[in-house]
Amino acid sequence: NPSNIGKWSSGLGELLRDIAFNVAYRTGASWGQRVLSLSHPSLALRISEIEPYHAFILTQHELVHLLDVLLPSVNKNGHMSKSGQGALIDLCQVAPAVVAPAFLEFASRALHVSSVNQAHQAPAALGVLRVLIYPALKFRPNILLERLPELLNLSLAGIDCNDQHKTLRTLAFYINVTSWIPIGRARECMLGNEKSDTSKVTFSCFGKDASVSKSCLDMIGNGFLSEPTLSSAFQKALKTLPESSLIYQPPSIMQMEDLSVEEQDACLLEIGVTMSDWSLAFLDRVYDLLRATGEQEKTGKGHGYTSRIHSSSDALQTRMYSTVLKECLVQIFSVMDSETHKIALRSVMRFLESDTLPFAVKDASALCQAIVSAFPESLDELVPFLTSNLNHESDMTKIYRLRCLAGAVRFSGDVLLRHRKALMSSIDLALSANNKHLLKCGCKLLRHALYSQSEAYPRVSDFYPRGRLGESTQLLGNDVMWHSPSSDQIDFCAEMLEKFPLSALRQAVCLTAELSEEGDSDYVVSMATEENGSAKEKKGFAQNGGRDLLNKWRRTLKILRYSLRGCVSILLDAGNEDSEISDEHIAHQEDLQEVAVSSLIRSATPSTQNLLNGLRNKICAAMACIMSLTAQDTFDENAGQSHKLFGDIKLTKEVTDICELLMTQRGANFRVGEKKSAVQTQIDSLIDYSLYGQVDQISWSLRRAGILKGRMFKDGASCGKIVSRRLLVQRLDCFHAGLQRVSSYRIADRLKEESKARLRDKLQNTNSFYSTEKNMQDVISDLAKIIDSKNTEPINSLETYESVVDGLCGLSCHSHPQIRSSAVKSVSTITSRFGWLLRKRISRLLDAIDLVDEEMNGEYGIPSCAKLIEELDAQGRRKKLAEAIKGVCTLLYLGACMKTIGSKETLRNRLVRILCRNQRLLDYLPVEDVQKMTLFLQEVFNTLRGEWFVIQRLTPEAQNNHQSCMFYLLDKIAISEGEVQSEKCRELSLQNMEVDGETEHEKDDDTTELTPVTTSHWRNRLLISWFIIHLFDRGDIRNELVLTQVLKVCLNLLEEERGQPLQRVALGLFGKIIALIAKERHFNKNVASSALVTLREKFKDQTFVENFGFALAYDHRETGEHHAQWSIGVEDIIRDAGSNVAGRLLFPLQRTGRASSIFKVQHAQLLETTLCLFDVETAIFSSKLLLNTARKLAEAPPSEDQKNQQGTASEVFAGVCRALLLMTPQTENGAFLKLVWDDCLLFCEDVLPAWPLSMANAMYDAIRYAIYCRHPSNFYQLTHWMVSKIEEKLWQHQSNGPLSSANMDASSEEGFAMQSKLLTLTNAILVELDQVTSISWYAGAIGQISPHEKHLNGQGFDTGWETTSQLVNKRLIPRLLKSLGHPYEQCRGGIAACLYRVCVGPRKLDDHTSKFPPPETHVISAFEEIVRNANESYPLKEICHAQISAGKFIMGCVRWGDSKFESQKLIRLLPLAFESLKLSDHESSDSAQLLLDAEVIRIYRGALAELCSIIFVSFGEKGDIDRVLDSILAISKTDSWQVRQVAAHFLRCFQGCHKFLFNTEQTEYATDIVAALLADERREVSSAALAALTGILAVTPSNEVLKLVQKFVKMSKGSTFKKKKHVDSDLEKERMVKQQQSVFFLCAAILARPYTTPKFVPVALAAISKHSFERNAPLGVRETVKKCCREYKRTHVDQWDLHRKQFTQEQIEALDDVVSTPHY
Repeated sequence: NPSNIGKWSSGLGELLRDIAFNVAYRTGASWGQRVLSLSHPSLALRISEIEPYHAFILTQHELVHLLDVLLPSVNKNGHMSKSGQGALIDLCQVAPAVVAPAFLEFASRALHVSSVNQAHQAPAALGVLRVLIYPALKFRPNILLERLPELLNLSLAGIDCNDQHKTLRTLAFYINVTSWIPIGRARECMLGNEKSDTSKVTFSCFGKDASVSKSCLDMIGNGFLSEPTLSSAFQKALKTLPESSLIYQPPSIMQMEDLSVEEQDACLLEIGVTMSDWSLAFLDRVYDLLRATGEQEKTGKGHGYTSRIHSSSDALQTRMYSTVLKECLVQIFSVMDSETHKIALRSVMRFLESDTLPFAVKDASALCQAIVSAFPESLDELVPFLTSNLNHESDMTKIYRLRCLAGAVRFSGDVLLRHRKALMSSIDLALSANNKHLLKCGCKLLRHALYSQSEAYPRVSDFYPRGRLGESTQLLGNDVMWHSPSSDQIDFCAEMLEKFPLSALRQAVCLTAELSEEGDSDYVVSMATEENGSAKEKKGFAQNGGRDLLNKWRRTLKILRYSLRGCVSILLDAGNEDSEISDEHIAHQEDLQEVAVSSLIRSATPSTQNLLNGLRNKICAAMACIMSLTAQDTFDENAGQSHKLFGDIKLTKEVTDICELLMTQRGANFRVGEKKSAVQTQIDSLIDYSLYGQVDQISWSLRRAGILKGRMFKDGASCGKIVSRRLLVQRLDCFHAGLQRVSSYRIADRLKEESKARLRDKLQNTNSFYSTEKNMQDVISDLAKIIDSKNTEPINSLETYESVVDGLCGLSCHSHPQIRSSAVKSVSTITSRFGWLLRKRISRLLDAIDLVDEEMNGEYGIPSCAKLIEELDAQGRRKKLAEAIKGVCTLLYLGACMKTIGSKETLRNRLVRILCRNQRLLDYLPVEDVQKMTLFLQEVFNTLRGEWFVIQRLTPEAQNNHQSCMFYLLDKIAISEGEVQSEKCRELSLQNMEVDGETEHEKDDDTTELTPVTTSHWRNRLLISWFIIHLFDRGDIRNELVLTQVLKVCLNLLEEERGQPLQRVALGLFGKIIALIAKERHFNKNVASSALVTLREKFKDQTFVENFGFALAYDHRETGEHHAQWSIGVEDIIRDAGSNVAGRLLFPLQRTGRASSIFKVQHAQLLETTLCLFDVETAIFSSKLLLNTARKLAEAPPSEDQKNQQGTASEVFAGVCRALLLMTPQTENGAFLKLVWDDCLLFCEDVLPAWPLSMANAMYDAIRYAIYCRHPSNFYQLTHWMVSKIEEKLWQHQSNGPLSSANMDASSEEGFAMQSKLLTLTNAILVELDQVTSISWYAGAIGQISPHEKHLNGQGFDTGWETTSQLVNKRLIPRLLKSLGHPYEQCRGGIAACLYRVCVGPRKLDDHTSKFPPPETHVISAFEEIVRNANESYPLKEICHAQISAGKFIMGCVRWGDSKFESQKLIRLLPLAFESLKLSDHESSDSAQLLLDAEVIRIYRGALAELCSIIFVSFGEKGDIDRVLDSILAISKTDSWQVRQVAAHFLRCFQGCHKFLFNTEQTEYATDIVAALLADERREVSSAALAALTGILAVTPSNEVLKLVQKFVKMSKGSTFKKKKHVDSDLEKERMVKQQQSVFFLCAAILARPYTTPKFVPVALAAISKHSFERNAPLGVRETVKKCCREYKRTHVDQWDLHRKQFTQEQIEALDDVVSTPHY
């Protein structure tokens, strides 16, 4: 509804959209089943037997009412409007003749100038019109054609320069209209053709399968599908709708008949004439729009240039706006007839002549493009005007006219050849101008001219619709008209290329050669980059010539880039006639795009062929030569200043862009993906899902029966896929562009195969155009030779592209960051096609970053980083080295490189070694670059980390590579720790370093011994540890040497690196070792025997155990929100290591989750797995040491790590307990368990008193982990100890006599804290007792359940549970019930939680419930006894405390329980909850007692609020709802108004949640309860009752509501105030009650229908309007009446014309008396 603007409205819109889609699809599917019943009766019968729901078909009555309730109102909210349009088009496909007229009438009203109160609906109405065009034309065209002239004229106001959103919707509407209806006189292709017969239609979903019967094909289609909506039953159902319904059909529309073919033709001709006039008016609106755009920019310019500050979103919106405007203009011009086009052309000419709009030049260019692309002959009119007298015009006028000319020539085709001279002169004028904007304009004109002559593109005039109105276009028999370049056009392209870009390039080369040959060439060219004027006095010509030279190169490369963008599709690679390649099919393999272009070029003149053949390679070679000079500054310290000419940033950016363009583009179409997505979205919006569902059901059934064979396409108009001619042509254009894109990949693949063949034949590249050894004269000579038109020597494509990649790699290492950035961007784009070229350079990149490339300077374009060490700047810094390494790192973490490195173990291992020994590199760099270089190296590591995966070692060589890398890493970290490895490990490590060429150990001059390097940096040690973790796998577990060394290093790190990040990483390594050992020993008990010996010895060492415990504590540390630059990546390493501490575990295995965030399950798992690897004796000894360490951690003094240490103590306790329980023998006699629990309970005795209350949740999780999925007998000692502590420590009620010791101990805060901790831990035991009663089928796999515990239905389980149950029922429950009035808040919460767990535990014991009576009856009785003060011994304060405990118990049932189990408890406790809302009867001025009463009320308000918002009454339990209503009725009569208000709110929410479970009697019962509360004297209560009654009446049938309304209308008429002399107070009070009750009831009935106007609403409105005056009603009634009427008018104003019909004149006047503002 338009009034719905809340946050939930968007979700409601999506729901409506999905429901409408399913209605349309399932309606079609049901009628598809009917088609099968007629064509294949036996098959349909069989399907209906197996799947009966397929035979369900909506009746006409049901379909009508579904449409009535689902059809969306038009909402001004953008998201809702979009969802509504989607729902509308789906429903319109089901019944277009019913849906379309209503919304067309709505659009007419919303767009009309007189509809002031509906002006906000205009954008939404335009969106509705856009989606209704096709359905209305397809099924009943006269519905739309009769209204179309008026709609088009009314919608012209949508072209508004002040509202872009509305303008976009208007343009989209025009595009859709003209896609189906032409302008002017319709062509023969749309006239005189009968509609196609469905029997002749090719159903593409069935392919060519002949087994489908003809009767089935004949019945598929729109005619059969629309049969139900044309039947008499459907028409009869429509007549039953009220006039306020959206789809109500007046008799005039219902009696309307379809037009004949002749009538449609006549109507189409008449509409064409009307649209001709409209199109001219539309152009006038567009002209005003362009003028306003220019004026707005000028105004902004005059006010501080505010309009020039645009955000990225503004730019995106402007771009979309221009795109839609251009598409609309193109479509409108393409469907014009010749007469209309002539008039439109004259109009455009007058507009161009009258104004020069520099700020609207883009849209003006689109206007010229649209009119010429539709009728290319229009160029004859535009060119003379746009090119005449340009020399005498201002630069602004030149730019405006040339941009318009650029748009006009873009799709002009061969007509442009007539204006060759004018075009060439215009381009020459623009390219020779000094104005940079005019130069860019000339470049655009050149690009569009080349595009129009060299590209193949569809004719825009082919957008003209084909076939009858509403018929989908078919490609078969209606070929698309394409513009295919001719030989003359190719010659013209060659002429433009020769005259402009190539000529300019030759001039630049010649000018550079001339200046470099004069005297001091270095000085001359250096003047080109300087800006001080004193140089002109010294050498004026040289200075001016140098500056002109730089500008000349910039202009030349810009012209070249724009030219290539226009004609890149006709630039072929050089022919591959290299006879040295042995694989002939590779040498002659060509792409289809290449074949077509080559054939086209061969049709041109010989000069054109000589120019275009190999031109792509020549330009690439030229760019490689230029990059040779640009990179000289990096390679040669003494390079001349002449090389700075080509080191210009803008010039280099042009070079890299040209290289990227030539190597990745084979067509001039850019942004093809965006265009394809937009076209596909429009196609999808036209799918007829009802027809699609019909065909889908038929084809699915036939395939299952084996009748239909072959492939299903489900495409074409026969399957609901509707495509207009415009969309068909655009989709084919996208397909053509996609072929060009594929060609760029196929050619790259062919060159890849050629490269492999060269490598196989051992052929070397004979020519590299990129070389760092060339000087200025050499490069100029090479450039002159390459671009010489007389030079016909072919250039090999592979050599050229490799030179380009070398040049870009060289620029990626340039010292200037902007040059480096542009080069890396180009390399990244090029690697999408030529990634294999970059992969060949990976080894070179690794050598560079490892500083072992002394003899590789310039190889693959990369400078020697080892040589750059010797190059220092003026401040003695190695800046060039830093910048080169940055470029190398950037190239390394490109996707193509890192994927190759990750997939090859040799490369990956080498990169691992390089990253682990990067300290030498960092030592060479300047101090200010060390941090930046750390970031670059970290980025390399992060990319490798993201691409890391396990490589299977299937060969001995792979195993040796892995082992050598492991020993290398172990050697590095051992050196860092100052240890000495075994001789064998040392030998393998040294061999590995020799193979790798490591220079980290150097020999002294005086001795032959190796001198180790200094200790590695801590970051390197972290990296080493990370790599060891991820390289270590199951294969290393079987290698005792590797396992021993890794474990030794790990244990040393845990001991030595206390509190450091390296210790946390070592903990992850230790976890992985333990997990792999445990997994391997499951299959082979002899694996890792020596490692286990080492582990046992370590865990018998008190010092190591303490260090290990503190390592677990330090693993809790967080890095914080602020990340220092030096710590980048450390957090990721620690996180990865933490994931290896222990495997993932589904704990807890039930709804109750963990209570603490500090408790890490992985730590407990690690200790559990470790101890389980030991024998029983060692495990018990180690567990004692661990528990002693846990005591120290729990008693940690206050510090920043105190919380972490105490949390670690709970983890140690959990891991030790669970490990020992898992090691319990199967034939256990109790001695072992007693030994286990003696130590563990002693730990609890020592720790719990000093344990902070804030850490009780950590111990709660620890106990749950220790005993989860364990046999109850395994932890009976723990349960008994906990119950004993509860009996000893917990406070209890004392009726008479002295206080007990528990109450005396609990008098202090410490005593209460101890009790709270005991209750928390008891709750943990009860939670797991509940879990263990029903162990899930997966618990054995993830919970490590021993075999004898997987089946707990035997005698052992009975005994264990019976013993524990007796303990709980006989000792724990009575003790808890005596403590309900506990004075401590947290203890009351713990008592309530324990009681809830006690109540829910036995219900899962199906076979044992008879042995143990459910305790919930006893618990609820105790609550009722205390709260209702049945026991006089309870003081008032204890009663309030007990009430709070009961409230917490109710909230526990709501939050933790299931409604099917808890409903009876909740219903029984409901009266208790309501009674607790009353204030205490005991009058007290004690502020503490008042606060306690307020707390009780707060608790129960929250409990009732949560209870009424859930469904707690199960389906089928009819008596439960009556019991709830009885409780509400009883409490609604209480004296406290607060309680009555809560009762009304509760009933409202309860009825809303259970409305589908209410029967008629219960609904009447609830209505009577609420109606009685309407007359309450407190406004809060009556308002709550009004809201509750509104919800009840909203789901009550209208006929029932009508009866109630009639009853209360009579009551309201007799309740108005009457002035009398003597008024009886009792009668007056009775009258006021009746008045308020009747008026509020009528208001609720009105508000219950916010979107419709049933018959009772006008009656109710007329009745309550009489009570809006002071003389008739009190203030409260009057305000309610006015608020109700205003709300009704607000929610119905958008469709008021329809709702008004339900009112009589008297009722309208009565409503206006309330809502209208008095005026004169």
